[in-house]
Formats: sequence, structure tokens, C-alpha cells
Amino acid sequence: MKDSLDLKDDLLTCVISDDGISFDPLIVEKPKLDEGVEERKIGGLGIHFVKSMINDISYKRNNGKNILKFTKKINPEA
Repeated sequence: MKDSLDLKDDLLTCVISDDGISFDPLIVEKPKLDEGVEERKIGGLGIHFVKSMINDISYKRNNGKNILKFTKKINPEA
């Protein structure tokens, strides 16, 4: 696994890559948050939370590697 974090101006960029089994988190079905905990399918909340907190996310498979990139606009004065 390899990851990088970069901050330029007000944009934080994170890139995570690994050589594991191909997995595109962008096609994962959205969790049904209106269902009770007992009825809801296990898993998928981490992806949901990340997607709800960032501004942009992309995934690609390149040379046998999964590459996930996400960006978050931040307020440096906060």
C-alpha cells in the first residue's frame, strides 16, 4: 500500500494505491440509512462517510494497482 497527502493553497489531495484485488468504491451501492440497524446490510458506511465529506473522488485501475484519489477544499484559517 502506498499513500500520499498534499496540501496546496486550500486543496488537500490524498492518493491511496495498492496492488490488491480490483475494487472500485465508487460503484458500491449507497447504504439505506432510512432502514433500522437490524434491517440494514452490514458494511458500506465508511465509503458513504468519506464520499459525504470530500469534494471530489476518483478511482482507476492502472498496471495492476487500485488508485483512489480524493480532494477536500479546506479553510486554512479554521
